[in-house]
Amino acid sequence: MSFAACAVALLGLVCVSRSAPLPCEELVRPLHEVDFQHFEGNIRLDNKCLYTSYNISLEGSSFTYDGTDKNNVSSRFVRPPCQDCMVMHIQLKSKGQQHFYLFSRRRQLEQEEMEEFSAQVQCLHMPPPAVLDPTKELCPDETADGPTAGPEEKTEEQKN
Repeated sequence: MSFAACAVALLGLVCVSRSAPLPCEELVRPLHEVDFQHFEGNIRLDNKCLYTSYNISLEGSSFTYDGTDKNNVSSRFVRPPCQDCMVMHIQLKSKGQQHFYLFSRRRQLEQEEMEEFSAQVQCLHMPPPAVLDPTKELCPDETADGPTAGPEEKTEEQKN
């Protein structure tokens, strides 16, 4: 009887426990298949809306885009922590810099998705991720007259 109670208790603990964290090798594994239909849209980066188009070419698990110096820049798509996310890892060899970006169409990710992204960042020995304020406006769609940028999005040159 006590064995059955222990077995039931153990099964209960297994059901509610979280799965073990993924190893770094799996977390920063490059994607080998990328669906480009989901890569259209406007991007807010460094508190500015970007309305630029790039021709992106896949080369195995890496990618290049217009103006890429292949000898200096290493770029790849990495396993995203969520279905509707995209993660890019860019390394600038000459400057010894790396950038790791997570893009999503949602204003805010689930806690467990952010935890996985933070784990990816730690695997690359980078500082904690900077997260945009989810209460700020998203980038407006670009119109025929150009984007309509709010005051917080204007650069110093635009203010003068």
